[in-house]
Amino acid sequence: SLRLWPAGPPESQQPFFQFFVNDYVISDLRWNSKIPSSEWLLAALGKRIGHVVLPAGTFKLQLMGLVHAAILLLALFIFLSALRNRAWWLRLICGLFLVLIWADLEYVQQFSTAYMDAGAVVALGLVFSLAVRCLLVAGTWPWAVGFAAAGCFMIATKTQHQTALPGLIVFCLLASFRQSSKRNRAAWLAGPVLMIVTSICMLARTPADVRTPPAFSVVFMKLAPMSPDPRTVLAHFRMPENEFLKYVGHYWYEPIVPNNDEAFKVRIRALVSPSALMSFYLHNPATMMKVLLTDLHEAGQDITLHKYG
Repeated sequence: SLRLWPAGPPESQQPFFQFFVNDYVISDLRWNSKIPSSEWLLAALGKRIGHVVLPAGTFKLQLMGLVHAAILLLALFIFLSALRNRAWWLRLICGLFLVLIWADLEYVQQFSTAYMDAGAVVALGLVFSLAVRCLLVAGTWPWAVGFAAAGCFMIATKTQHQTALPGLIVFCLLASFRQSSKRNRAAWLAGPVLMIVTSICMLARTPADVRTPPAFSVVFMKLAPMSPDPRTVLAHFRMPENEFLKYVGHYWYEPIVPNNDEAFKVRIRALVSPSALMSFYLHNPATMMKVLLTDLHEAGQDITLHKYG
């Protein structure tokens, strides 16, 4: 809907172009992923800035880095101002942690992108700094509104980020108990309502087909292979062995999987529902921990300072 398309020859102007393209043109071509994200607001702001600082009809992805960095700087300012009257050793330790975290390219290298995770990272920084400010200084209603806005933006960047909703709600409830003013308390109690509505809208607007590949992969690439007996996993999700056992160890986009069959997609989404997954994890905590530790081990290898020289 922003009509931004990679600059270059016509053959490169396809929906699935190469990643990290910096130069764009504003054209009549449109591509809609149909996946809702609040990151669109930052992209629109970047495009507005581009109208002022760039030649007409052009856009550079570096402007997204500018927008993301500005939000992060705001978050750091709020955080450091909240510590201004604290003990010198506390300010020193927090400052060292900030340098340690944000000097890691694992986090900041994606700021110059339109990826949804970049917006979520800076929104998380804003949510954290506002929470610290409310705990250490004051949680008056303007800060409650700011926390709710940042929380709504964070969970709206990507459907997967709805998992942050319980923690945000709990903090709002705890913060409301600390307020003596009715107006301040009402502002904090309004936060969970806004975030729940945001979450519902995100889930309602996200195409059902987006959930199919992860629903398939979590069963056949993780739960079944990591379980002592894959057949028990299939039984839990009511998947007949003669039909589904052959998919164990395979991901969604392999030729063996009928991923173009609409009936098969609908069936996968029905069988691997959120309630079925929750029930499996509750009844199989050992497998759940194995999946969690494996994910942390695989992802944790990329989070390192010395990797970048």
